[in-house]
Amino acid sequence: MKKSVMILISILFLLTVSTIASAQYAKPGSIVPLQLQNYEVITDTPLLPDWKPTHIKWMLKSPSGEVKYFVDDPIDSVTKCSDAPFGKAKWRVSENSGTMKIPAFAEAGQWTLSAMFYNQIFGFSFQKTSHKLYSVRVEEDIVSSFNAPFYVILGGGFLFSFAFATPDLIFMIAMFVIAIIVILNLGLILKKRRKNVKTA
Repeated sequence: MKKSVMILISILFLLTVSTIASAQYAKPGSIVPLQLQNYEVITDTPLLPDWKPTHIKWMLKSPSGEVKYFVDDPIDSVTKCSDAPFGKAKWRVSENSGTMKIPAFAEAGQWTLSAMFYNQIFGFSFQKTSHKLYSVRVEEDIVSSFNAPFYVILGGGFLFSFAFATPDLIFMIAMFVIAIIVILNLGLILKKRRKNVKTA
C-alpha cells in the first residue's frame, strides 16, 4: 500500500511541470497562448460590401503542415479602423481563447500557429482570411510528453469537423494507477471478509 501511494505521489509531482512556448524553442506540453491584442486584419471582397470577422479558428500545424488541433471561438472584440473602395476594410481584433499545448510525442521541427478569421451567419461560414501568427521549433522530449495531451480531430471540412484534447498523459496514467490500486484493495478487503465469514 505504501509503495502504491509513493508511486502515485511521484506521478502527481510531474503534473506541476509545464513551460510556455517561446519563439525559439518548445517541447511537448509547452503552453501556446491563444491571445491577440489589437491585431490588424484586412478583409477584401472585390465588388461586394466589406464583411466583419466574427469568429476565429486557431490552428496548430505540425512541420508537415497537418492541422493537429484547432479551437473555434467567437471573437471578443472587433473594431473597424478604415474603409477602402471595393469592399476592402481594416479591423482591429482582440481575442482571448485561453491556451493549448504542444501534443505528446510531437514531431520534431517547426510548428506553426495560424488563425482563420471568418464571419458566421446561421451556423454557416462565408468569407474568411487566414494568417500565420508565429512558428516555434519543437524538439522531441519523451519525459515532457507525459505533461501533454493527445489531440483527436473527427470529421472533415470546415463546418463539420470537431477537435478534442485528452487529459495530459500523466493524468491518464494516474487515473489508471488509482483504478488498479482501488481494485486491488477491494480484492483484499473481500478476501478478508470471506476468511472472517469462514472462521466465524
